[in-house]
Amino acid sequence: MAYRSSLGAIETQKLLEPLWNIARTIFPTQTAKAEAWVILEAKRQGLEYAKQKTVEAGANPLVWAALGLGAVGLIFGLMRR
Repeated sequence: MAYRSSLGAIETQKLLEPLWNIARTIFPTQTAKAEAWVILEAKRQGLEYAKQKTVEAGANPLVWAALGLGAVGLIFGLMRR
């Protein structure tokens, strides 16, 4: 399976191994279905992780402070022109 990730091959393998074990149980003789299921499940879990991190970032006051400073800098920069 060609899986592209910013993680190294060993880290990616460690993350996907539990999914492969489940897929082998669900689809013991159907390799293509097992691979498709692993890819779909990895994408689903990745999206859930990204959503969780987005919510956490939205609740972080440092993120809001940085956004506010960036907006002030943008407005100041536009006013100087």
